Amino acid sequence: MPEFKKKTALGLRDLPEYGQECTHVLLTHSEYDGLLAKVACAERDARAVYTAASQKIAQAERNSAQAKEAAYAEVDAVQKDLEEACRKIEYLNGLNKNLLRIARERANADRKLRPKKTHTGYVVLTSSEKEYRYKTMRKENAVAGLWETALQSPYSVDFTEEQARALTEELVQPNENGETIVGRIGIDTYYHGSYEDLLHDQRRSGRQAEDLNIMLKPRLRANYKTGYWEVIFLHTKPLGLVPGDMRARG
Repeated sequence: MPEFKKKTALGLRDLPEYGQECTHVLLTHSEYDGLLAKVACAERDARAVYTAASQKIAQAERNSAQAKEAAYAEVDAVQKDLEEACRKIEYLNGLNKNLLRIARERANADRKLRPKKTHTGYVVLTSSEKEYRYKTMRKENAVAGLWETALQSPYSVDFTEEQARALTEELVQPNENGETIVGRIGIDTYYHGSYEDLLHDQRRSGRQAEDLNIMLKPRLRANYKTGYWEVIFLHTKPLGLVPGDMRARG
């Protein structure tokens, strides 16, 4: 069951129940999965409510004024339900965000990454040259000199593959300053596809990006020895100078 905590100068103090003093809620992974299921359910309910409201309005347009008035009254009630569902989604998403932050901080502490509260939790494990073999548009064999990099994420292997895949999308999502996590290690842009797809799109558009270090669609690896999910991806040029805080420690 959830554990209620209050943040103090000496750390987190246990609370007997949820109240105004509570600043943190800790859940087990099974409870966290249940929370995600509730978020998904609430989102489905919100979509269903919106669809039902739209259908009621459309039907009301085809009915008499009296029927329309009654329908709008029902829509008003449905709208209130929708607002309540949205508030529930907002609360659950806030709780989910807080749980992920706690998980990242624990992972950072476990791996001695500093500062624990603000480090992204991603570190470079390896980056090596790779001969990538592929077929051209004419079905001819070809070889490209690419690079392959492996990053360790802050997410433990207790997360499912689906959860890890969704969470690690943050690698290429710009922050409020327009910066990405992979941008810190020398990746200029991201292409959601294979190297062959990239070449095809470049030929079709007539634009080349030879000066850019392009990251291709990543894949996941669960490392049960370290206990964390890893993100592996190909890119077109070597990494830049990897910051010290993003280098894996032995």
